[in-house]
Amino acid sequence: MKTIKACPHVHFKGIIKEYPDVHIAKVYDEHAIIYNNDFREQIRVGDKVRIIPVHICPVCNLYDYAVLISGDEAVEEIPILCRGKLQ
Repeated sequence: MKTIKACPHVHFKGIIKEYPDVHIAKVYDEHAIIYNNDFREQIRVGDKVRIIPVHICPVCNLYDYAVLISGDEAVEEIPILCRGKLQ
């Protein structure tokens, strides 16, 4: 969750790809707060979801590679050339 950060123009921190109406409200070290009763009834601890962050800078600064995904398959890794350049 360290790569999910606030964006000044958006009131949430990320979107769950499989549930586009579900937004991440708050984040902590190892978990997120999502206010959505329907989502809570559908998901279980241990289920995997894909998060689309609304602010990309922390992602670029903390990871060496980005993984490109097509469907459910990782198809390519590309280096993040700006990694560690945030000042």
